[in-house]
Amino acid sequence: PTGTDGLVDGPAQNEAMIQLPISDQEVTTLEDALTAYCAEEQVENFGRRMITFSRLPDTLTIVLKRFDYDNYGAHKIFRPIEVPNQFEMPQACLHPALAGEHIRYNLKSFVEHQGGFGGGHYVTYAEDEEEGWFKNDDLDTGPRKVQEQELERKKNTSYLYVFTKVEDEN
Repeated sequence: PTGTDGLVDGPAQNEAMIQLPISDQEVTTLEDALTAYCAEEQVENFGRRMITFSRLPDTLTIVLKRFDYDNYGAHKIFRPIEVPNQFEMPQACLHPALAGEHIRYNLKSFVEHQGGFGGGHYVTYAEDEEEGWFKNDDLDTGPRKVQEQELERKKNTSYLYVFTKVEDEN
């Protein structure tokens, strides 16, 4: 079951997934996408609405919607979106009860889709806190350590990201 704030209630309550549209050309960073997702908007025959989070999970999965539809059909959005290794949830996304809180998340893994709308191949990247980042591709013989330059390029063109909440030092 889903709670009123869009998060899952029950055994998986410390996990959540957000799907963020990125078709707007002005969205160039993860923060842009989150801020746009939470922005107040006018809904026809309904009024105004906005999304805020009254609580946030320990594990947050973010999906960037890299497929779009127009008069010519479906197509993949290849434009890079800057995704940092750590981000702070924008204040615009926090419920007034959390105003002023600094809720940060660290990137732990992400999934890249190689290909287009008609098909492709998936590759995962995951961090080992002691040894760094590794690429996991079923076309390779096993996990392979990833250099920073490749990591940054792949990270900013991927579509699924798993973050873990940074524990407050207080």
